Amino acid sequence: MKLSTILFLMLPILFYGQEKLEIQGAIILENSEQETPVPGTIRWTGIDFQGWNGLTWVSLTGGAEVGTVMDLDGNEYKTIKIGNQIWMAQNLKTTVYNDDEVIDQITNETTWQNLTQGAWCNHSNIEANDQIYGKLYNWYAVQTGKLCPDEWSVPSNADFIQLSDYLGGTDLAGGKLKQAGTELWTDPNVGATNETGFTALPGGNRANGSFNGLGNDATFWSSDIDPMDSNKAKDLYMPHTSDNVGHFSGQKWFGYSVRCLKD
Repeated sequence: MKLSTILFLMLPILFYGQEKLEIQGAIILENSEQETPVPGTIRWTGIDFQGWNGLTWVSLTGGAEVGTVMDLDGNEYKTIKIGNQIWMAQNLKTTVYNDDEVIDQITNETTWQNLTQGAWCNHSNIEANDQIYGKLYNWYAVQTGKLCPDEWSVPSNADFIQLSDYLGGTDLAGGKLKQAGTELWTDPNVGATNETGFTALPGGNRANGSFNGLGNDATFWSSDIDPMDSNKAKDLYMPHTSDNVGHFSGQKWFGYSVRCLKD
């Protein structure tokens, strides 16, 4: 019998106070890199014990609570707890603010570059990219304070720093946040384990009006203006070539992905 099956059968004993099962010797849990392992498989992420229920990895200790939240467009997002923060585990793709006001979709390159109000686009103006990577938003949409569902917000730069510090610092956090493998990320996708369940995707960006980086990098807006340059806002950046994260800044009219944080 497989170790994962034995552990799965032990769960009712462990969690419902039935008789103990004493085992002599060592049990080694290795990180599972399978996208769809056998239900009942248990893994140690370095932060939490998780079990695969056939649909998603679920915390066995309460250290990574999984839930959902819905926006006014009817899009439902998985949520994940990392430390004391609860994050969306998918990129935002709403076309309306949380007061039901419609956000402008801008496809024209020149128009996008000259915007000073909130807007969204799909990467390369291809609708199918929305289903995988979510939408790209300029920072003017973030600035409204209405982009995320009620009781959720675009994270501050301090929130991003708290996240990366909890995961071991900027030199390690990216690997723990990025979706593992090279199905969506460009090879080599260095250090990616997704052990947090954050599942960062390489949604690329829209800079200088043109589209870049799909498959290569993920950039997420923060809610903060760059204190050194009021024309820019702070962001969180992850490349496929490193397991680092970067706390950088982009021009406010750039198009980046958005992850919401529970208030």
